[in-house]
Amino acid sequence: MREKNMTTVRKYVNPPAAEVICEFRFPQDIPWDMTYPGILYNHVKDAYPKRDQRYVREVVMLLGPEGLREELLVTERSIFLAEDGGCAVQVGPRLLSVSCQKPYVHWEAFSTRITGAFDRFREVISADAVNTMNLRYVNLIEIPEPEVTLSDYFAFYPVLPPELPRVPAVHHRVRVLVPRQPRQLPGGTHRRRSRIARA
Repeated sequence: MREKNMTTVRKYVNPPAAEVICEFRFPQDIPWDMTYPGILYNHVKDAYPKRDQRYVREVVMLLGPEGLREELLVTERSIFLAEDGGCAVQVGPRLLSVSCQKPYVHWEAFSTRITGAFDRFREVISADAVNTMNLRYVNLIEIPEPEVTLSDYFAFYPVLPPELPRVPAVHHRVRVLVPRQPRQLPGGTHRRRSRIARA
């Protein structure tokens, strides 16, 4: 009998995640209607009863006959918040985002929120494909010491040259790209190749 490789999941007493975000972007050829956010809200309002609107500015890179150019897009997003405001669902044109702020409980609870919102969103827009999916963890680790040797606390950390002054804070980002592969969405005919990034 072949042994299965089991990954041990480490659970922290005080998880450092200040915010975790899972974002889906759907293909541009999927029709979009301004009534979709309201329809989705009716599906998820038991878990996210509070509702808000905001405008978001995004810079996108477009490739045209004249070459690569930047374009500023302003889109309206609907935000559905949990009663305590800790978790939220954001909806925009062909975009779905699920996020939770501190205190982060565990992946099982967060993935349940992702699956619930994703399934309802697909039902509303009749999507059978995903362009990209991004999973981001924003960790905030505070060490109450005037000087810190990062190797004492982290297995992976930025290395600063000795000629640079010691700084009170360090910002570090890790991005992992998963190879694009065609996959099938449940209930759909096909799925476009997707990219998953974790930072």
